[in-house]
Amino acid sequence: QTCALPICFETSSFARVRGVGKWTRSISFISDFVTIEDTIDGRGSHRIVRYLHSTLPVEQSLQRFYLGSMALDADGDISVSESRRWLAYGRSEPAFSIRVETTVRLPWTGKIALSPRP
Repeated sequence: QTCALPICFETSSFARVRGVGKWTRSISFISDFVTIEDTIDGRGSHRIVRYLHSTLPVEQSLQRFYLGSMALDADGDISVSESRRWLAYGRSEPAFSIRVETTVRLPWTGKIALSPRP
């Protein structure tokens, strides 16, 4: 394991995509802050799309997004759509899907951060 943060996993499941190697995700919780760091090994230019799903209300103010009492910052274009959180077969509740998209050259490391709303 190459990770030093509290929660970390890595997989080669995207290696089937030409030029893509290992993907590592680290999630760090420090005080009121959460940082999600993704590292993708490989070569070439690739479109990377990451998703967060939340039942918290999502708001946009100017160029910033907020999930409840948390501010969301990411290193890509953020878009939000309505979705469902499934509780059990046939039972769901309203939710939001937050999409973070960017085109990068591999290898690459990107971050998504949640911090207390100012």
